[in-house]
Amino acid sequence: METELRRAAFFDLGSCCRSVAGAVVSAIETHRRAGDLLILVLPDDRVPPHPYQLGLRMDLMVYARSARTPEDINQPSSLDSAKLQIVVETMARLGLDASRCFAYGHRSSGLGTLAVVGNPRVIAPDPELTRYARSRGWPLIDAPRVSPETPSSC
Repeated sequence: METELRRAAFFDLGSCCRSVAGAVVSAIETHRRAGDLLILVLPDDRVPPHPYQLGLRMDLMVYARSARTPEDINQPSSLDSAKLQIVVETMARLGLDASRCFAYGHRSSGLGTLAVVGNPRVIAPDPELTRYARSRGWPLIDAPRVSPETPSSC
C-alpha cells in the first residue's frame, strides 16, 4: 500500500502588512484543514517575528541566516538566496516533495521561497513581485491595497 506524501505550506511574510492579513489567514486556515505542515520562513534569528505572525500558530519556523550584519538583512539577492537554501534544506530534512509544497509571499524578497516549490502563491500588492508572478503564470491572491495615507507595518 502506497502512502501519500505530506504537503507543506511555507509562509514568507517578512513584516506582514495589515493589507494582506485576511488573505494570509484564509490560506493558513485552508492548509490547516487539509492537514498540511505550516512553516514560517523568517529572514534571520536575530530579527523577531512580527507579532501578527506569532499569532498564526505555525508548526515550524525556519531562519534564512544569510545576513552578516543587520543592514544585510534587507539586501534582496543575499536574502533570496538564503531563503531558497533554507526552504530546500527544510524540504529535504522533512522528506517533502517540492511538487506538493506551497509557498506564499507578498514581497519581492520572498522570491527565493516561491521559486523552489511546486505551488507558489503571490499575495499582491508588491508590484515587482506581481509582474514576476504574472510572467511565470503563478497564481495571484488579491489583497486590498493600503492607501498612501494609511500607516502600515510593511
